[in-house]
Amino acid sequence: MAQGSAETMIEYGVKPWDMAAPYVVLTEAGGRMTDLEGRASQAGANVLSSNGPLHDALLALMAGAQL
Repeated sequence: MAQGSAETMIEYGVKPWDMAAPYVVLTEAGGRMTDLEGRASQAGANVLSSNGPLHDALLALMAGAQL
């Protein structure tokens, strides 16, 4: 994500320590990382990461999806 090779990523079943460093790098690069409800977080078991501009649209798609 931070290097620009992807625009979004969903992680399921991660631990807070798995996402702590990527959270800092991604957000400093202008991206966003939230839980699946849109709250800024790297500590949840499920996180959505994006380049930033796509994030709200992705959350809306996730809200309408049956997972």
